[in-house]
Amino acid sequence: MAKQVKGKCRYCGKEYGKAYIIRHLASCKERERRLEKETGKRKCGYFELLIYGKYNHDYWMVIEINETATLEYVDKFLRDIWLECCGHLSDFEINGVSYERYPDPDPFWGREVQSMDCKLKSVFQEGMSVRYRYDFGSTTELVIEVRGYRIGYERKENLLILSRNNPKTFVCGECGKRTAVYIAPELVYDGNPFLCRECSEQEEYEEEFLLNVCNSPRMGCAVITEARFILRSLFRIRTVRKLNLFPPLFSTYLLLQHIVCGEMVYRQFEGSGGMHRRTGLAAVPGENAAGLLGMC
Repeated sequence: MAKQVKGKCRYCGKEYGKAYIIRHLASCKERERRLEKETGKRKCGYFELLIYGKYNHDYWMVIEINETATLEYVDKFLRDIWLECCGHLSDFEINGVSYERYPDPDPFWGREVQSMDCKLKSVFQEGMSVRYRYDFGSTTELVIEVRGYRIGYERKENLLILSRNNPKTFVCGECGKRTAVYIAPELVYDGNPFLCRECSEQEEYEEEFLLNVCNSPRMGCAVITEARFILRSLFRIRTVRKLNLFPPLFSTYLLLQHIVCGEMVYRQFEGSGGMHRRTGLAAVPGENAAGLLGMC
């Protein structure tokens, strides 16, 4: 049986796996004590959501969110903390209805589409399960389970992270000893794509294409298409740098990469702790979102 990835309770600091954390939060004495001390002018409802990767349950979190927040607010939160790379499309599927930022009815497929600009209390019910997708090309799917609902004093914050999985550690696939900090996309289908800092400096690995190990279900999911591998073979970055030809050739390479792959996207977010070595993805709580530049 695989070992469960644990996460800390926001209130008492004890660690539990995804399967037990909801039960713990319901009986956490420290949480009860803090909730009893809360005061305010009015009360509102809060949903407790368990969110995790559909195909990788090691990445999970539990949040409490105001019932008046919108699906669009949840979408932005998930992008900021886990998913954002190049401003891809996303949607929620709730009871057969697709909720999107820019809804476009599809009469051909007969699919019902509505706007994300709707309050959670109008679509969420305790006990339901919601599907969420980010990027309809190289898709990352999440499951959102509505595990609880309570009435409490309205807080300034719309959302609180009650628990989140501890970051996973990976061993370098080259030396088999040190902790990995990067992923080499070209090694994903060869076995172990993880690299430590020392092994990543070998000549065969181009630093411009290394991705950071991060605490996100989208880790390593920056798509490098076959066209990009062809372009990489034409523009060997380390070689042209030595010949002082790097600036013009690499600029040409980036332009061709975006044209061939249909990606004229130049977005860069502030923040740190992300996937790409320089620009990042999936900021940790409290930091701004970070994005991948040209790595859709």
